[in-house]
Amino acid sequence: MQIKDVLLAPGNGAFFYDDQAAIGSGATQDGFIYVGEPTTPGFNSIRIPASSLSIGLILPDETVVWGDMMNVQYSGAGGRDP
Repeated sequence: MQIKDVLLAPGNGAFFYDDQAAIGSGATQDGFIYVGEPTTPGFNSIRIPASSLSIGLILPDETVVWGDMMNVQYSGAGGRDP
């Protein structure tokens, strides 16, 4: 198989990323959000929308095949990168 070109499209995931360290330290939930400051590097709030990346491969006959990538839900927990 040959790939003629690659398309990248940012998107949103179906859920959120939660700063598990902040939640474990006592952050309180107020409806759908958590109140307080994040503690895990890379978080600008305790709950942030999940992100995704769609990748389109353009084949020589101009067909585009798509695939998606997501991060893990619990970033910064269990030894994962924040």
